[in-house]
Amino acid sequence: MAYLTRVISDSLSTTLTFALADSNYTPPEEEGFENAIGSSTGSTIVTGIGSSLVNSAGSSTGIAVVTGVSEVASSSIPLSFDDSRFSGNTDHTGSVTIPDGGSISNRSYTGNASLSSTIMCGANVTITNCRVDSDECVRIGSGSITIDECYLEATGVGEDHADVIQAYAPGATGALILTNSCIVSHLTAATAGLFIADGWSGNVTLENVAFIGGPYGCRIYSDPGCTVNVSFEDVYFIGPFGSGTLIIEPYGGGTLNITNWVNVCEATIVDGVIVPGNAIASP
Repeated sequence: MAYLTRVISDSLSTTLTFALADSNYTPPEEEGFENAIGSSTGSTIVTGIGSSLVNSAGSSTGIAVVTGVSEVASSSIPLSFDDSRFSGNTDHTGSVTIPDGGSISNRSYTGNASLSSTIMCGANVTITNCRVDSDECVRIGSGSITIDECYLEATGVGEDHADVIQAYAPGATGALILTNSCIVSHLTAATAGLFIADGWSGNVTLENVAFIGGPYGCRIYSDPGCTVNVSFEDVYFIGPFGSGTLIIEPYGGGTLNITNWVNVCEATIVDGVIVPGNAIASP
């Protein structure tokens, strides 16, 4: 009996697998399918096999329920500076200022920033398929900032506070859209992988993002007179963290709204794959 399995995953690890019982069936070469002997025909990893359901007549329905799938497809998140997607990038040192409405892509930055951060953002800019290994990575202010498929790592020096991404523009209103990216911080002269404070208002939207290390993975504050809206989906915190996983809270009377909070959890990396752990409750 051949089984064709299709994975449908919820926010953590519960998985339903539908098996088609047909002795002459050959599984198609489609992403996300796997046969009963564990030979994958796609990229989704399935672990564990459940029991077939039985109908009222006592016969197998050919439908199996599989639970316990804990690995997530993380190929869209670059988990190292040497990820192959960056092989064609052009190399740079120092810092770059992206003007309003500008964009950069396919760049690699190493060495300490010559300005406050390696990438200084104007309003309404886009950063795509870039990697940075410096003492400060990205500084954002007003307008929309979109960062996609990037690897950003900051190691503090001296009296730095080494934010990987920091919103610093008191009184500004902006929007950070961070997707399919890895944010790596360390304990030396550091604050957090993502730091939002200092009188900044706006939207912080993260989807399919991994935070690795640092005193905190993420710190978001809505300061007095400010409103910050937070949307997190498929966000993974990979420790250890020196002080805590994350802080997201209003400060001194500021307004903080959680507009979306789906599959936010602690995680580990096993053989280059993100493995979700304990769920993190919405602030």
